[in-house]
Amino acid sequence: MEHKNKLRATASCEGGRVHTESLVDRFSNLPLEVAHHILSFLDIEELTRFSCGSKGCRELSLSASSLNFCFSSVDTSTCELRVKLLNTLDRFLFLRRDNKIQSFYLFWDVHYIEEGNYKCINENFRITTWIHNAVRCNVEVLCLDILLCDFEEEGLAFPSCVFLSTSLRSLNVVQMKGIIIKTPPFAFSSNLSCLELGELDTEDEAFFKWISCSCKCIKQLTVAGV
Repeated sequence: MEHKNKLRATASCEGGRVHTESLVDRFSNLPLEVAHHILSFLDIEELTRFSCGSKGCRELSLSASSLNFCFSSVDTSTCELRVKLLNTLDRFLFLRRDNKIQSFYLFWDVHYIEEGNYKCINENFRITTWIHNAVRCNVEVLCLDILLCDFEEEGLAFPSCVFLSTSLRSLNVVQMKGIIIKTPPFAFSSNLSCLELGELDTEDEAFFKWISCSCKCIKQLTVAGV
């Protein structure tokens, strides 16, 4: 009875019209910059749950400018579960189309079935496609912590579009095991102001010459374990 009285109190009739101010989605009415700032604290799991709240929440989640692809509580113990997750993320990026990505954090680990035996070969292409997507959406801050399967003796090539991006200002490679960075064209002038390189492999020492010659905006440079 008390619950019913509360429901009646939220709606009042005046001239045959019902006032439902209490039912307004106040979050969706926030300025877009404020809403995006709040959403920037959510990882992709939390952002997906938020999108189920309403049509407005779904639109906000698809336009979120900060994406955190870290899966702390997702079960990825089998190939089937990992493929399902990959498909979900592919669909999310497809639905958000070319909405600007201000920052993108991507964590992905290789799937070991048994010691020294790993599966999920098609993951390599899917992961590098996400990076291409971020660059196409004019990403400004990119953080990569990735361990992929290297099924080719020469290794996988790091997406060259990252170093050719005019929007990218900060690149942090925590690790990129299984991927080799090839030297970008010296003619291109990078806008990177922060470059942090962790565990990764380079094709040759010319890459560091490219940094000194083409990265004129560098203010912070960290190289460890290269």
